[in-house]
Parts: sequence; C-alpha cells; structure tokens
Amino acid sequence: MISFNISIPSQRYRSAVERKLDDCLWLGDLTDIAIQLASIFQTTKPELHDPALLVFAGDHGFLEDEEVDAGAFLSSNSVVHRAAQSAGLKLQLIDSGLRAPMDNMVDYWIYRESGFLPRKIQAATRNLIHEAAMTTSECHAAIAAGVSVVEQRYYAGCNALALTGTGTGSLHAARMLIAVLRNEPLVRMLPAQLKRISLNKQLQRAINRHPTTHDPVTNLTLFGGFETAMLTGAILQAAHRQMFVLLDGLPAFAALEAARTMHPTVEHYVCMAQRLGREPAFERKPIAYVQETHLNDGRGLGAALAMPAINSVLHCL
Repeated sequence: MISFNISIPSQRYRSAVERKLDDCLWLGDLTDIAIQLASIFQTTKPELHDPALLVFAGDHGFLEDEEVDAGAFLSSNSVVHRAAQSAGLKLQLIDSGLRAPMDNMVDYWIYRESGFLPRKIQAATRNLIHEAAMTTSECHAAIAAGVSVVEQRYYAGCNALALTGTGTGSLHAARMLIAVLRNEPLVRMLPAQLKRISLNKQLQRAINRHPTTHDPVTNLTLFGGFETAMLTGAILQAAHRQMFVLLDGLPAFAALEAARTMHPTVEHYVCMAQRLGREPAFERKPIAYVQETHLNDGRGLGAALAMPAINSVLHCL
C-alpha cells in the first residue's frame, strides 16, 4: 500500500486573510475557503496554477442500463467542456473501468491533445450483489492509478484539482460505500424517493452477506468502484502534495469518506463544489461547500460552475 504524509496546514495567515476580507461581507462562507487556500499555500495571496477537472469514469457490474459516451463528453460542444473551458479548467476524462471498449478511441483523442486518459482496470466491476466488486490487487492498482494521475498534474505545475466520478451505478455504489464506512443502514443514505426501490433492498442484503470490517481498503474492494478507488488515491496524493481539492458529486464524496478514514487530516485540503442537498449522506456529515446546487451525478458541471466563485475570492485577496 502506498504511504501518504499528510500534515495539517499552518493557520498563521488566517488573521491576515480575515482582515483583508473584513469589508467583503457579501462573500459569506467563501471567506472560509479563502482562509483554507491561504493555509494550504502558506500565503496571503494564494493563486491557482493550471487547475484541472479530472473525471474518473467506471461502470458497476450490478447495472447495465447506460454507458458514459466519452466522445460526446469530451466534445467541444458538451456543456461540461464549455463550462470547464470558461472556468479555466483543463478537462480530463479518465477511463477507470468503463464497460465500453475504448481502444478504438484512444489514438483519436490523444493525437488531438484531448483529455482522454486510459487507465482501465477492468471493463466494469463485478456484481457486488453476489461477490466482491473487485479483487484486493485491483483495488490497490486503482488507488495507485489515481495517485499517478495526480502526480502527472503536479509535475505539470498544477496546484489545484477538481475531482469527480461517474459511471453506471456510481450513485448507488457511493451510497452503499458510505453506509458501510459509517457502519449505518443503507436506508439512512437514501433520498426519500429511492427508499422503496427494490435494488436498494438487494444492495442492503449484499452488505449483510459480506463480513463487517473497519478497513477502508477492504470496504472499497467489496463495495466500491474503480472510479471511487482512483478518486480515493487522487485525494490522498493531492493532500500529500499540498494541493487544493474541489470535489463534485456523490461518488467523490464517498471517496472522501474512504480517504479520511485512512488519513483524517485530508479534509483540511478538501472542499465540496456544491451542497448535496438531496443526499442524506452529505446532510448527516457535511463539509464546506461553495454553492447551493443539486447536480449529484458528478460529471463535473458543479465544479466548473463553482470555480469562478473561488477565483472571485482570490481576486479580493
């Protein structure tokens, strides 16, 4: 297992930032994000260098009703691409474990300097209703892949990342993983409109069948997805490199739950792009967020919309 050295950022610039923003009452909770950025970068004038929006995409074996269209997602006409470009974010889609074969697309996208990055572990996880979602070696490989993606961005001069996850079944698996990590019934993580869906009863029975453990890597192996495991590695490595991390969507929030189970200090480097207001998992244990929106699918639009607000705070400093 990769080791991470994650320290708590010094707060010595807190009072200076508060004085600078004393007359900016309209900023509200964004003042806390300004203080967080000053603490991470150890300056009263923090700047974001080459920020990137990394979308980890992986399908889950218990659902087969939809697929991520990488071509449409990365098209210059897609909503996420336009929003990321407007916010100054470099968009990159990482194939963590998509069911669809991408071999015929890799050369096409790479030669056009697109943001497609093939890191497929397997073509979707196994059906976790009947068996573990992945093997232990696959889970470790996914975590290591998330670390390597962050390292690429770090050595390219990036100091801020927006991270999100998507894929078939990613929302269901994220709620399931959070429930297991918190040792709570799955029903407490479900929005009211989903509590009667039969699939969730099957997922709860799957939780009951597997042995109870407090080891986050084992829980990722049993119930997680390739995208969630990569997000976990990415969050930990970004904190290790003292980078600012903006998370978007429920899969990224589930990865944060796993990451702070391993290293509680990781939350000092992390902020949510939006409040996941329809998700009880977030409401029961919230962290700082930038805006009040409800884009839970985690395809990066929330992060792209939140970044201009963060930049406005930095301009005030």
